[in-house]
Amino acid sequence: MKLEKLVQKLDAANPWTVERVESVFDSKLALIRSNDVFMVYTAGPFHYEEGLVIEEVHLRLKADSNEMIRLIVRLSDDASCFAFDRIKKTYPHTQIGPLAGPRGQSLDEETHYWTKRLWGHISFGFKERRPSCLSSVVFIPKAWE
Repeated sequence: MKLEKLVQKLDAANPWTVERVESVFDSKLALIRSNDVFMVYTAGPFHYEEGLVIEEVHLRLKADSNEMIRLIVRLSDDASCFAFDRIKKTYPHTQIGPLAGPRGQSLDEETHYWTKRLWGHISFGFKERRPSCLSSVVFIPKAWE
């Protein structure tokens, strides 16, 4: 699967449930944290075409309703480089997001570019360590923007 196809499949899987995310990745998600407020599920790594390596998938759900708070897809720093220009071809209205830039000294901080969707936003993150290479894709519902 190519990067664009993966993002489109996840976009189409809305509303995100454990089962829907598992079906996109064809893998089980493991519950790693749970309390009265939220539950966090994870899976990975996954290897796809063109050197796309998903290091980890995080699905955060509200504990009392299973409402999705965030779906975070982290790419490996050792993966192929997917440049911002490639993102713009599929999502031409992508622009710098709110609170987008790094604020500290960490090379792991990301600059985020958002594209608006009917349900919320998709955020594309680029780490300071590799500023021209995609490092994360985050699905953010309107209720949690």
